Amino acid sequence: MMLLTPKKIRYSKQHSRNDNNKQVQNKFDHGYYGLYAKECGKISAKQIESLRLVLRRQLKKHAKIWFRLIVSRSITKKPNETRLGKGKGNVKYWNSIIHQGKLIVELKGCDYSLANDSLNRTKHKLGIKTKSRSRYNRWIL
Repeated sequence: MMLLTPKKIRYSKQHSRNDNNKQVQNKFDHGYYGLYAKECGKISAKQIESLRLVLRRQLKKHAKIWFRLIVSRSITKKPNETRLGKGKGNVKYWNSIIHQGKLIVELKGCDYSLANDSLNRTKHKLGIKTKSRSRYNRWIL
């Protein structure tokens, strides 16, 4: 199992910060079909991995997959039954902050029906509402 983590980080434990003013990347770069976020939220590295596995099972070798997410936010948690104080907890998992309208996944090399079916199956793996779309401004229902 290949969980996503940053290769090199300056500080492993981060302060919480406000990311509301970031530019949303919503244009296709590589593929013809994609999955867009309909709402803001967080996606963990485990959710991205389960999304990758479902797409690989559905598409096999018929399509190329590009993920447009950067897993860069560390989430820390103190162990259970620990008293207050004594610093911040250890890194529990990594996640990615998603803004409304962000392109999450791109597909290329498969036909419309296969892309529609596989992207509809992956919608249930994420913790946010998503919508499928083609490069030519057709929403996949």
